[in-house]
Amino acid sequence: MKCPGCGRTLIPVRITDGLAGTCDGCGGMWLDNAATKRLVAGALSVDAKQIAHQLDGASSADVAGSDPYRTSSSAGERACPGCGVALLPFVVRSVGITIDVCREHGTWFDRGEVARISLHFEMKTLADDSEAEAFGREMSADRWQDASTDLGLARKLLRFL
Repeated sequence: MKCPGCGRTLIPVRITDGLAGTCDGCGGMWLDNAATKRLVAGALSVDAKQIAHQLDGASSADVAGSDPYRTSSSAGERACPGCGVALLPFVVRSVGITIDVCREHGTWFDRGEVARISLHFEMKTLADDSEAEAFGREMSADRWQDASTDLGLARKLLRFL
C-alpha cells in the first residue's frame, strides 16, 4: 500500500480498533472505516493513539502546524492505498483540518491530525457526558422535590381524613 501523502510504502499495523497503515516518511496514518468511526466517536483505542503520537514525534517535518505534504495542487491527487481511487477531501470544520476519505476503505490523516481529531472528539464526548450527568442530577432533584410535595399533600390528606 502506498502512502497518499508522500508515496512511500505504508507499514501495516493491527490496532484494537481495526487496521491501520503508518508512514515513516511523512508521519501520516491510514485508518480503516471501523477505526475512523471510533475516532469520531471519541473512543479511539490507546494503542492507536500511541502509534499516532510516535509518528508525530518521529516525523522530521515541521511540527508548527504546516503540512508539507498538503498543497493546493495535491487536492484530489491523493489515492486510496486500498483501491487506488482518488481520496475525497473532507473538512473537519470543528478542528480546522482537511482529511482524505475513501468511502469504501478508510481515511488518511496527515501527521498530527489523528491526535488533534481524537482530542477534539474525546473532549466533546466528555462535555456531552457532563451535560447529560448534570441534566440527570437536575431531573433527580426535580423528582425528589415532586416526591416531597406529593408526600406533604398525602400527609395533609391523611390528617384531614
